[in-house]
Amino acid sequence: MDTSSIVFKINNSEIAHNEFLIVPDKAGGDTIKYQPSVPFFYNDIIDVDFTVSDFATNRANAKYQFYIETDINPPSVEIIRPLPDSNCVDDSTGIELYVTDNKSGIDSNTTVLIINGFEVPLADLIFVSDSIGDTIKYQPAQPFIYGESVAIDFSIADFAGNVSNTGYSFNIESPPEIQVVRPLPGAIDVNDSTDIAIYLPETSCGIDTSSIVLTVNSVQIPHSKLVIQFDGNGYSILYQPDTPFSYNSVVSVEFLVLDFA
Repeated sequence: MDTSSIVFKINNSEIAHNEFLIVPDKAGGDTIKYQPSVPFFYNDIIDVDFTVSDFATNRANAKYQFYIETDINPPSVEIIRPLPDSNCVDDSTGIELYVTDNKSGIDSNTTVLIINGFEVPLADLIFVSDSIGDTIKYQPAQPFIYGESVAIDFSIADFAGNVSNTGYSFNIESPPEIQVVRPLPGAIDVNDSTDIAIYLPETSCGIDTSSIVLTVNSVQIPHSKLVIQFDGNGYSILYQPDTPFSYNSVVSVEFLVLDFA
């Protein structure tokens, strides 16, 4: 066999002689080996055209096809946070998903993240790869709005062109409502022996009563001096000072409470 006469084509592209190996065997023949520098694409049809001559210029030609394994399944998407339909989500939450594809692999350039109808620029997404897949993270520059329902549309494709589409929503927390019972803000001629009463309607996120901080005239009141009662719809908070307030004084009150979000 005149190995210099070999013409080896794959999908009509000729392979240079220095890119394939010629391995003689004991029977006097030669094995031709070629390893592509990059993998074939999934679902591809590969055309092979091989021609060789002997030293008497007799030519042999072989043409055939083979098929790369199919990849018809889109990437798998796992929602990390916030979970679909979750409530009481913190307004400063980020969005995080995990994507895997066990065949052609994930084409991160096809990632589309839409939040409430607005597409997030690809450059604003963070991709963290591991041996199995990619974690995709996005942290909004501004917090979400309290009480807002957030709609997410996410799509991504693999290198075989299979597209995965995921849509879901979650709900941002609403802060507890503070209702001043007595004395009302700005009230005058308040009795010097008045107590301080506040009501907190129950919320879907719950009220963390251990977080309550009541400050009167810049002095934080010990939690043990607060009377906290639940009536089925909310919490009443009552504080009775040990001594009356001073006549003609202005009393400043600050109140802080958190929910379980």
